[in-house]
Amino acid sequence: MKIRYEDFATNTIEGAGKVFQFMDLPLPSEVTRNIRNHLHPNITLSKESVKKGGDGTKQPIFHAKAAKVLQSFNNPFGSVRDPSKIVEQWRGVLPFEAVRSIQAECGEVLKKLGYELFESEEGMKDLSVRSY
Repeated sequence: MKIRYEDFATNTIEGAGKVFQFMDLPLPSEVTRNIRNHLHPNITLSKESVKKGGDGTKQPIFHAKAAKVLQSFNNPFGSVRDPSKIVEQWRGVLPFEAVRSIQAECGEVLKKLGYELFESEEGMKDLSVRSY
């Protein structure tokens, strides 16, 4: 079985289904529900969570629980986040020289796995082009 992190991160339920299928097991609904809850926390606003702003428009105010969920969504060590938004973060963090070195050592394998190799820092930083 071959599954890349990026494929799993951008389509987690399908990826989990492939893992369970590989083990000849059905994907339990509890797993699907847990994945959905951790990737897309459901924050609903009640009547009490809406107030009138200074200009008379209704503006949401979040309850402490909702604020905590949102805070954990941005926590790099938390389990509630949207991995599809972080799969390409390395491109803004790693220096191009490090990427060039990795590509020199691992380029053949990266190509076989379907990854894009970058020729320049500008190309690496262009997030309109996926790296996978």
